[in-house]
Amino acid sequence: MSSRVHIASGTKFILNGRKFEISQEIGEENYLAKDLDFKDVEEKFSLNDLLYQLEQGNLEFLTRGSINKDGEAASPDYSDFSLYPEKLQERAKFRLHAIKPLLGIQVKSLNPYVLSRVNELKASGYEVSRASIFRWLKAYQESEEDIRSLVSNITKCGPQDNKLQKEVDLIINQVIDKHYLVREEISVKTIYRLVYHQIDRENEQRDNQEKLNHPSISTIRRRIGSRDSFEVDKARKGMNAIRNKYMEVTRQNKPTYPLQRVECDHTTLDLEVLDDTTLLPIGRPTITSLLDVYTGYPLGIYIGFEPPSYTSVMYALLHAISPQTYLKSKYPRVKNEWNAYGLPELLVMDNGKEFRSKHLEEACLQLGIERYYCPVKMPWYKGAVERHFRTINQQLIHQSPGTTFSNTVKKGDYDSTKKASIRFNKLLEIFHKWLIDEYAQEYNSGVRGVPAVLWEKAFEHSPKPAVPSTKLDWKVALMKLDFGSIQRTGIRRLHLFYQSPELSLLKGKLRAKGKGNQVKFKLDPTDLSLIYVYDEIDNKYIEVPCTDEEYSRGLNEYAHRVILKKAKEDSEKVDKSALAAARAELVEMMQEEKNFSLKERKKNARFEGKGSDKELTDEPTKPKLKVVVNQKKNESKKENLDLLGIDIDNDWGHFDAN
Repeated sequence: MSSRVHIASGTKFILNGRKFEISQEIGEENYLAKDLDFKDVEEKFSLNDLLYQLEQGNLEFLTRGSINKDGEAASPDYSDFSLYPEKLQERAKFRLHAIKPLLGIQVKSLNPYVLSRVNELKASGYEVSRASIFRWLKAYQESEEDIRSLVSNITKCGPQDNKLQKEVDLIINQVIDKHYLVREEISVKTIYRLVYHQIDRENEQRDNQEKLNHPSISTIRRRIGSRDSFEVDKARKGMNAIRNKYMEVTRQNKPTYPLQRVECDHTTLDLEVLDDTTLLPIGRPTITSLLDVYTGYPLGIYIGFEPPSYTSVMYALLHAISPQTYLKSKYPRVKNEWNAYGLPELLVMDNGKEFRSKHLEEACLQLGIERYYCPVKMPWYKGAVERHFRTINQQLIHQSPGTTFSNTVKKGDYDSTKKASIRFNKLLEIFHKWLIDEYAQEYNSGVRGVPAVLWEKAFEHSPKPAVPSTKLDWKVALMKLDFGSIQRTGIRRLHLFYQSPELSLLKGKLRAKGKGNQVKFKLDPTDLSLIYVYDEIDNKYIEVPCTDEEYSRGLNEYAHRVILKKAKEDSEKVDKSALAAARAELVEMMQEEKNFSLKERKKNARFEGKGSDKELTDEPTKPKLKVVVNQKKNESKKENLDLLGIDIDNDWGHFDAN
């Protein structure tokens, strides 16, 4: 059940259907594992072997939470926290809040600490028993800190979605924003009554079957408590009143081991690059980077033309978690290994909307990653990654032809566009060479050591970095969740249809259970050729391809919306023929136009989905799935999309899923 596992003696795993248990560590990165079905059979595995098989989707680690009493692999209620019904998610989040102060305490008896925590919760308006705290704490620790262990009675409850709950959530958030986040001291009870009254007014316009349910005052209290404390205090008390309260945070304690604190941010590189095919300048790429603060070692990157968005954050996080097994085969001129990988414990970010995405919140809960948002206009909270970006531009980019420099004084009369001579794929190779063979190998004054050496030494006498127990955990958990209904033609989304024999069977099973034809599914907005529909009867995902395979293969959502815009201009009714004709015309126009502006060339690169996520793998990123999960729809509709010139919000959570 756990999403996080350390590879060491006693670790159990399933590889291509065979069950193993690591019986002995040989040297630093080699293991003997016994076959659990054939006791006398042992096989030798290197750490790289295990990580490679995990990345390929052939291996699944088993933890205490994923093994039943007979020692067999247990099937979790849901493999993805995001698929749980909203009420169960909220309950689990509260339980985690309740036990969190107790997790780091190492004493013989926890009784006094548990009693103190019970009293603290009671003072805040929460009635929680001592037995409940102990039960939640035990379940969470035995699952190796998997939030799904705090969701109770799943098999009895089932996915019981309240379709009106999202509207209640919206009302609650609106009332809190308007009446609680103000300088006047408004009580929780007053907020509750305002919410109650607002729902009453809304229900006046509804039939009895469509009326909204009133939330409890405990729900209101939890929603207020879940708000960022710094932002709440700033809104209610003002900056001057809280400056001393939060000033100590600026002198943060340094981490004491790798992955304890990881900083994430974006920057636009000071470099114009060329398209690999046309050799025309396509603009300045954006890099999203995750940096381990303890060692100064880069964990993961995304380089591409996607503006700062959940898409770029997702790909950088995927790259950071995954072992970099591609490095030597893809870039043989890189001499050193990229040893950094694993699940961060704390992810430090600013308050950009891409970091506040509901998708990222639930993915981090699923993977056991704690999030921390820096106070507004205080960049020193993530100073390590800021210094890293300055080093990239100063040591690498400003020495490259096509650099835009960082200021006009240095730039002078240098024509960046005319001087651009680095192709995108060559930039990726050069960047990897610099990052691994130079940056990671030289002395870093910020960490007082060599990043690669610090990372290697940190794991000489401690467990290896934690990784997700299955490939599913870090591939599908980060995808976008959507909703739809199974019709005769399949599932329709953005004028595309998804159909398969398995989907038709699921429709029949749902009807037999009296559940209707509504389903949840996950999708990768960078490739619309496939969706992953959740089968709540058999508790698994099924892969459902797009019926127009040729059109949708490798097509990203941004490009599809551009094509839809063009098709709608040509025809009132959008069909596959119109879409295909529009795409063909757009491709032809882009090939013929040799002197379009730099802005348009960069948009073209985004249209093609150009980015390091595509270039740093030798195979498609579509995961082979086994079982999986549950979540709620959290997409807000937005008009005036950036289709051929109109601005668009790039966060996945803001795409309209029709």
